[in-house]
Amino acid sequence: MPDFWSHHLAADAALKTIRDRNPVWDDAHDNLYYLGAQGPDFFYYINKLHFLIKTNYKEVGNLIHDKRRNTLFENILNLYSKTQAPEVRSYLAGFMTHYLLDVTCHPLICQLGPEEDTHKRVEMDFDALILNKYWKRNPKQLNPKQFMCSDAQLDIGFTPIWEKLLWSTYAVKVPADSMKSGHFEMIRIESLLVSGFIDRLPFKSQISKWIHYDLSTLTLPDVSDPKLSTERQYEAFESAYISGISLITQALLDLEKLRKQEMSIPAFMANYIKYDFLGEA
Repeated sequence: MPDFWSHHLAADAALKTIRDRNPVWDDAHDNLYYLGAQGPDFFYYINKLHFLIKTNYKEVGNLIHDKRRNTLFENILNLYSKTQAPEVRSYLAGFMTHYLLDVTCHPLICQLGPEEDTHKRVEMDFDALILNKYWKRNPKQLNPKQFMCSDAQLDIGFTPIWEKLLWSTYAVKVPADSMKSGHFEMIRIESLLVSGFIDRLPFKSQISKWIHYDLSTLTLPDVSDPKLSTERQYEAFESAYISGISLITQALLDLEKLRKQEMSIPAFMANYIKYDFLGEA
């Protein structure tokens, strides 16, 4: 995956592009759309800040990224085409943006960060670079908490969706409260990151060893260092990122065609669901 803001801002740009022509979602459901734009990554955040709790759902996140892609998206598209709930459509549309941006950006990320620890560092570096160079945004001016969903929203447009998808696709169950906590922890961690709190924290390496969690993955790089852009092949990433936004925009329009029965699920699958989340066939 690219990281939080790369996904969020790409999804936001696509939504703004189509909204005037095709106002699919009520603004009240935008936070569910933005939550969907983080894809299955919330599974990695469950109990992330509760260092003494060993239960986690990292393997569920890996399962979604790696296995049964076609079945998963057939189930998603069936749900999208049949639901009468705009909350559900908003979330699923956001989820589609996550997948499509992963498909376009992940090959370069995997090339530069083939291992789990280096992969996350590459994602963080790209997130900071794309914020600075493409979006011209200062992380310290961003407020992730404004995108936190309420329990009421999650009870309609999030946990019931995943209860259905996990069971129908993988025969897996995750408690609803755990899934909610993954969303809340993601927002809290992102808030710590953009605030620079971790950067200012003394004894990071010692604390990392104590809690068995590398806190350096919660720090943003120095984007003013020209070596960073060169080492990370930023121009290639930006090109893939722009292509991803274009693909997302068209997919959102086609989701509306799907809802109106102007496009079939097999046709949508043939156009968009060609690779796994890593961009591999």
